[in-house]
Amino acid sequence: MKKALLAFITAALLLTTASCGESTGAPESTTAADSSVTTLAADSKEPSGFYFTAAGTDVLPGTSPSGILEALGEQTDPPFIAPSCAFQGDDKTYFFPGYEVRVNEEDGAEFIYTISLKDDSVTTPEGIYIGAPRSDVIAAYGEPLKEQNGVLVYTKGTTNLEIALTDETVSQILYIDNAALPMDGYAAGL
Repeated sequence: MKKALLAFITAALLLTTASCGESTGAPESTTAADSSVTTLAADSKEPSGFYFTAAGTDVLPGTSPSGILEALGEQTDPPFIAPSCAFQGDDKTYFFPGYEVRVNEEDGAEFIYTISLKDDSVTTPEGIYIGAPRSDVIAAYGEPLKEQNGVLVYTKGTTNLEIALTDETVSQILYIDNAALPMDGYAAGL
C-alpha cells in the first residue's frame, strides 16, 4: 500500500509541482474581483466533465483561466513558473488555500490542465475531501472506471478525477484535462 501511495504522489507531484527548469518569475498577482460564479471564456476548448468550485467559481480542466484565477481570490504564494516537461512553453502553478491550479499554453491560448486538492479545507462539489472515507467516495461517484494501487479513476466528458486512498481514506484529489494525460490516459501511471 505504501508503494502504491508513493507512486501516486510521485505522479501527482510531477503533474502539479515538477518542472524541467528554473523558475522564470511570477506574473502579476491576482485578487478577488467578484464572488459570483464565473462563466467560461469564449475561447475555451469546449470541455465538459468534473469541475472544482471555489469562491463561487467553477474551475474546469481544459478551459481558459481568463477571469477564473482572479475570481478565485487571493493566492497563498506567488505563482511558480517554469519550463514545461509535458507541453510547449511554461507551466504556471497558482497556489490557493487548500488547492493548486496548473496552467499551460496550447496553440497560443492558456488552459487549465490540473486542479489538485491539498487538504480538508476544500471539498469537491459532491462533498468529498481529503480524509473522507472510501464509502463516501463510492456513494458520491459510484464505482470507479478503474482502480489500481489505491487510486480510484473516474472519467466524465473531457476530464478525469483521480482520488488516491490510503487505508481506505482519501489522501489526494486530482482533476485533470484528458488532453494533458500521458498515453495510457491516467496521471497516476495506472
